[in-house]
Amino acid sequence: MALSTSQFDIRYVVTDRRLPPSLAFAHQHAASSVGRLEVTDGLTKLWQESLAPLWRERSGAVAGLTTREVWHCLAEQARSQSRRTVVLQQHDVAADQPYPLVSWIIV
Repeated sequence: MALSTSQFDIRYVVTDRRLPPSLAFAHQHAASSVGRLEVTDGLTKLWQESLAPLWRERSGAVAGLTTREVWHCLAEQARSQSRRTVVLQQHDVAADQPYPLVSWIIV
């Protein structure tokens, strides 16, 4: 089942360039006005420079297709800004992929 982002004001799509499904997700869901945040650039940097300021303004949602661990870290940080995950879907992964992948939306 495909993740529907149309009902949310998506401001950023979080990707992991090591995971081809993550890049495909970004290409599919990122409109021209949506920024792409790359987890391999550092979660702390991503949080401090993009997500915390966005959520302090009380606007916008963030979507992504990442490992479950990355989503969990971002979801915990989002809670500190009174944000929550509204969509979470696990994806089938190849046998050589050691970590489960999930698509998600945090509002």
